[in-house]
Amino acid sequence: MGESKSWNQNFERGTAALENTMGTKDFERFLRIQEPAMPTTERLKLTWKVNSNQIVKLRREARREIRTMHDLIWKRFELEKQLKDENAKTFKNRFEIEHLESLVRSLNEIIKSTRDVLASLGELVTTTLEIYNLVASDHDIAQLIGANMREVEIYRKDHEERGESYHTFFTNLVFVYQAESEIDRPLSRAMQQRFMQELHKNKELGQAAKEELEKISPALKHVPRYQVHEDVLGNQVLEQVYRPLELV
Repeated sequence: MGESKSWNQNFERGTAALENTMGTKDFERFLRIQEPAMPTTERLKLTWKVNSNQIVKLRREARREIRTMHDLIWKRFELEKQLKDENAKTFKNRFEIEHLESLVRSLNEIIKSTRDVLASLGELVTTTLEIYNLVASDHDIAQLIGANMREVEIYRKDHEERGESYHTFFTNLVFVYQAESEIDRPLSRAMQQRFMQELHKNKELGQAAKEELEKISPALKHVPRYQVHEDVLGNQVLEQVYRPLELV
């Protein structure tokens, strides 16, 4: 009896959380989609509607988190500059230094939390795009992310020529081809944050990938290498790493 009550409470909390994430109208549509008697045409139509709305919503939420993160990182940059100036003084104010260090630590925690939220949105973006890929056209996704349709056609051709799965095109369109029109690319940034989070968590995966690449061919030594670093606004930036010169 107790286990059943606990399960019901967990289910209710999960349902409430899902409704809060999706919004009431889309959550109601989602429940209708699960009805066995619903005609296939109507189910596909509702699936298209729900996921179209969710992509728009995720873009808005990701953009908000990105702006928040930029503001926080800029504040941290200013505090670190103050701290550096304070430490450079001949007569240091120990209390001011400790205060500034405390503020920087607090901002670091908030920035980490904001990044975690953005990474969670990135996971939702990936799932939503995968589902949307099943029911929408290239024109549909191009409209939602503001992509140039001619470029989408080029990316589609490249995707197919590479032998990639049909079902991964929308995720690749956003994450790999960077097809969003806005300069901040909110969906791509969210997915990127999720990807970076997984790499940091799974060091063995990153090392295994590196070792596998190095085995492929000696010709890879001529391929540019890149490392990820963070600029003052918190953007994850790819920077080329130049190899040492070799005698030939």
